[in-house]
Amino acid sequence: MTGYLGEETLLDKAKEINKRVKEELGFTVNIGVANNKLLAKMASDFTKPDRIHTLFKEEIPSKMWNLPVSELFSIGRRTLPKLNNLGIKTIGDLAHFDRNILIKKFGKQGNMIWEYANGIDDSEIKYIPEQPKCIGNEITLPKDICKIQELEEILLALTEQVTYRLRRHKLLANSVSVQLKTNGFISTSHQGKLDFATSNTQLIYKKAKHLLKEMHNEENFIRLIGVRVDNLVNTEEVQLSLFYDKNEEKMGKIDSIMDKLKDKYGYAENNTAVHRSWWIFWGVGILAGALMTGGIGYWDCRSREDFRENLLILHESLEQFRRGEFDEIPDYENDDRVNSEEWRKV
Repeated sequence: MTGYLGEETLLDKAKEINKRVKEELGFTVNIGVANNKLLAKMASDFTKPDRIHTLFKEEIPSKMWNLPVSELFSIGRRTLPKLNNLGIKTIGDLAHFDRNILIKKFGKQGNMIWEYANGIDDSEIKYIPEQPKCIGNEITLPKDICKIQELEEILLALTEQVTYRLRRHKLLANSVSVQLKTNGFISTSHQGKLDFATSNTQLIYKKAKHLLKEMHNEENFIRLIGVRVDNLVNTEEVQLSLFYDKNEEKMGKIDSIMDKLKDKYGYAENNTAVHRSWWIFWGVGILAGALMTGGIGYWDCRSREDFRENLLILHESLEQFRRGEFDEIPDYENDDRVNSEEWRKV
């Protein structure tokens, strides 16, 4: 990590992490700072809570050797009494014990615990991102909403974001859930199983909309709405289902076009995203309004020129869909039509 710190020290970075966790997540953490994973782990278990401890090589005798040997990482319940029978009570006792006797009695583990007691650990830190177990998105609304049609529009925009992430992870969902919170802070949720695993926006939105209709009463004013997909599987692990929708391939091509638009013009978190929202099968609606209400919001574009260009590309994509053509989306950055009088009128 030291190669990425610039002028910062490990301790500076630890203080930053501690502060951000407290402010952004609302809880405290202990952080260990050292030259390897073992010593950092040992340091993080020192005095709690909300502390930052160092355990560098020169600090091992004063900070670690006086601890009970049971505190050493990897010393379990079975090993502890065997070490005690050898007169080893502290980590320091283990560090000064004859290494060869430990190897003879414990094998490879004997060598490992001797090295650990002396602060030796050459194992690499490997970052292996785990596949998400679920993917969801929710939004607190700027005003309370009771009409089902308005909630459906927002639900579709949320579904767009969720399925976009689903496809980026190359995952398929088997179930969908919708969450609502009223202005009285009463939360409800409904979950439904899909007929087959999919990442298709239309199919997941269809199920989410059905769940929304089941649970929402227009007498209730909604403050928050969310959608989540669960029971995720890798695309390579799924076999064709008897319930497979023959139109999914065609709908998947629409998803592909929309994903390319998002990749090019930004995702919702950057407030420059393109959303399908009113693009359902054969129609496209353009709303010059807020991002979450669908279409392309004028305020979601960096400039009037961006707005016209987005309109042009959506129009071209829709025409491709109607003609059954799904080639690569061309680059319109230097296309004169973007600045034409016709598109200014649009």
